[in-house]
Amino acid sequence: MYLARRVWSIYPTKLPDVCGRLGIALDHHEALSDARACARIVMAAGREGAVLAEMTGAVTV
Repeated sequence: MYLARRVWSIYPTKLPDVCGRLGIALDHHEALSDARACARIVMAAGREGAVLAEMTGAVTV
């Protein structure tokens, strides 16, 4: 949910809130649905131009 805060300034950043804001289908607490929703959030952030390494603070060499 860090991406949701950084890319879209979404608060609160609980999975159902983020999915609702981005129009992503979610059957919360159903493992496959939660995983798909998280993947869709990451893909949406990428479409917005976010670079995962930058968004997570990861160090690339």
